[in-house]
Amino acid sequence: MTVYVMRMRYSSGQVATCHLSADTPAELRDAAFRLGIQSNRVRRESCEIHPGQLIQALQNGAVEITMVQYAQMRFCRQRTKQPCTPEQAREFHLAYVRQKQDRAARKGRRAA
Repeated sequence: MTVYVMRMRYSSGQVATCHLSADTPAELRDAAFRLGIQSNRVRRESCEIHPGQLIQALQNGAVEITMVQYAQMRFCRQRTKQPCTPEQAREFHLAYVRQKQDRAARKGRRAA
């Protein structure tokens, strides 16, 4: 199981805040505890952390991901009910989009 961190930036590029996420809620709570985060700040899927805590999380073995990767991982987890890596989530999302496009194309051919 893995712990993930992502930076959320303002449009100016400045880091606004960071998020900590994990494959399981228990793993998220454990990672947050190691960073000194109070348990009431930990939500089910992620928690906000200070940019300084991001460095500490990376030193503890967390993997940095992008916001797009995080969104794809949530999408995959919601549909499969299983944790997935950023790579698995990307493939799952691309397959889902292709399937929707194929269905739309078939529906368009029937209407013509």
